[in-house]
Amino acid sequence: MHHRSISWIFVFLFIGFTQATFASLHSYADHSVLMQGNWTKIRVPSTGFYKLTFDDLKKMGVTNPQNVRVCGYGGAQLPEDFTKPFIDDLPENAIYIGNSYIVFYAQGPLSWQYNSSLKRFVHTTNYYSNYATISYHKEIHPPNELF
Repeated sequence: MHHRSISWIFVFLFIGFTQATFASLHSYADHSVLMQGNWTKIRVPSTGFYKLTFDDLKKMGVTNPQNVRVCGYGGAQLPEDFTKPFIDDLPENAIYIGNSYIVFYAQGPLSWQYNSSLKRFVHTTNYYSNYATISYHKEIHPPNELF
């Protein structure tokens, strides 16, 4: 009986240690960027620059295209190793605002990483989606501009 209670103590210590370790690896936002305002999603099929005209944005319900914000990770598969640090909220993407359009860069579902053992780049396809999902916000405040 004594041996069994010592085993349970080790189990509880292990659980407490792993929870403390994981908690120290990650930081969490006080609130999500999606908490305020009106957000819409755009599907992106591949990596590249995307252009939305002010007319396109107005058709989507945007009244002031100068204040559109674009957020998202892109479509690359996120790491499945939960012991590594990660961002728990959508990062804001930089955009360029032209005279009658905005341009933003988005990563599609195909990503490239350098494999040092093969000494070359290898691609990884997102197993969970064929598209990236980029969210844009309709007019909360001026966006993070490139220039």
